[in-house]
Amino acid sequence: MADRTGVLIKDLRKKRGKTLEQLKEATGLSIGFLSQLERGLSSIAVTSLEKIAGALDVDISYFLRPPARQPKTIVRSYERELLQVDNLSWITSYLLNSDLRGKSIFPRIVELLPDGRGPEKLSRYSHEGEEFIHVLEGVLTLSLEEGDFRLYPEDSAHFLSSEPHSVANFSPRRVVYLSMQIPNPFRDKPEDVS
Repeated sequence: MADRTGVLIKDLRKKRGKTLEQLKEATGLSIGFLSQLERGLSSIAVTSLEKIAGALDVDISYFLRPPARQPKTIVRSYERELLQVDNLSWITSYLLNSDLRGKSIFPRIVELLPDGRGPEKLSRYSHEGEEFIHVLEGVLTLSLEEGDFRLYPEDSAHFLSSEPHSVANFSPRRVVYLSMQIPNPFRDKPEDVS
């Protein structure tokens, strides 16, 4: 995903007449990271990609495409496909279905390693839609406008994505949670987008 995504970001940034410095200011991401991303040397977290999409005035689906595979109704745990590992390698997402086209919900299992940034570095973001989170393992910190909440295994949260929010793992152990998001950024994508 990194090579194609970086090329799309660079092309769109240039079409919009924006410099890397302007994109940095709009997203809070470093110029070094943005440059590496555009050259295909880094991967990107969905949350960072959402910031870039907003700064370039497109929906996140502009940068995403469904993985090429045969649609299946049942996906076994060992068949889950890796969706993304963020640039700092503390967030990993796995798809929970084999074909996202035509579906309203974007379901994922997300793993968060302990986050070394600290609570003072936690920044909230917003986007279209709604989200449901269900913690399976560990202690997840969910930051919303009304405050920061610690979610334990079997705890859930359901909120509008337009509310500024963020998630983090400030515990010493990994966090695993189920994420269900609407809209699905892959819903209307053709089977093979190059």
